[in-house]
Amino acid sequence: GESNQKGGYISNSHATVNVFSKLHVAGGFAGFCGTDSNITACYATGRVYTQNAMAGGFVGRLADHRCIIEDCYSTGDVGQGGNANASGGFAGSIQLSYSSVTIRNCYSTGQVSGPSAIRAKGFIGNNWSGSTVPANCGVFNSYFLQDVGINEGLDGLFDTSDISTDEGAMLEVTPLTISQFQSVDTFSDWDSQIWYLAEGSYPALYVDIIVRPKLGQGKEYDGMPIDPASIELEVFGAPPGYILNGIPEILNNGSAKGEYIIAQGTITSDSNPGYRITFEQGVYVITGIQIMITPTPGQSMVYTGSAPNSIHYTASPDTVALTGSLGLENN
Repeated sequence: GESNQKGGYISNSHATVNVFSKLHVAGGFAGFCGTDSNITACYATGRVYTQNAMAGGFVGRLADHRCIIEDCYSTGDVGQGGNANASGGFAGSIQLSYSSVTIRNCYSTGQVSGPSAIRAKGFIGNNWSGSTVPANCGVFNSYFLQDVGINEGLDGLFDTSDISTDEGAMLEVTPLTISQFQSVDTFSDWDSQIWYLAEGSYPALYVDIIVRPKLGQGKEYDGMPIDPASIELEVFGAPPGYILNGIPEILNNGSAKGEYIIAQGTITSDSNPGYRITFEQGVYVITGIQIMITPTPGQSMVYTGSAPNSIHYTASPDTVALTGSLGLENN
């Protein structure tokens, strides 16, 4: 895909497909990121391969003015054929000249391979042109995976020995082992409102989901309080196969006829690590039921001058415990 339309903005999105290109620039999330493009809080997981161009785990090429990528990551392997220009774990190529490209708080974990280590790099494969990083631009606070059997011997960037940086610019990327990637301390300066950081796990972007009870839920009166675990919920924004943890709460739960509010209960971010949950309250309705009261036939008493102590009857359905008693008209 491309993000080269002027003023393009993409956030909170992801791509999970494998990408193969014979002639064109290829990226796991976007092929080309151009003028005034801004991509934030996105990720790509698919494998990327190019035969004759540039390939990056997240983006194929970054160029032109004010192209910004922040808080993004890629996990797919990146490969290239013999005629490819360059490949990188995160980006295939960056253009420094006539550009103000910025990559901040990003990482890649895919294996990068190619016919030559000169053209295969752990994070960015190639500088298309230019020898100066403009002020406040470049690569900041970003990482790539390098461990035993993974990207061994690869530099994170193209040759930067002849590249200068203007004020506030930076062009650095740091290799991390698996254990370093899975340490919260490594990313202590990343925004904890954007990134879910847990010991023993790779950094992940928070997923915003909406949870709400299905409409029209209720039951006929049965003398029992509402079972919160029976409430059916709809979840919006979660990935396929996601299982929501937690049980809603019924406010002022009871068994009497009426409307009851379905509240969030234990359906929280603590119960669903990595997810920010917005819960929309719903209503559960207990409706009344019609009961047929039938006096038992053949009842009588010997006159005593007093009203009968009780009148026997049957109720249908007989699942409800009734209170009160029958009376006699004109008694």
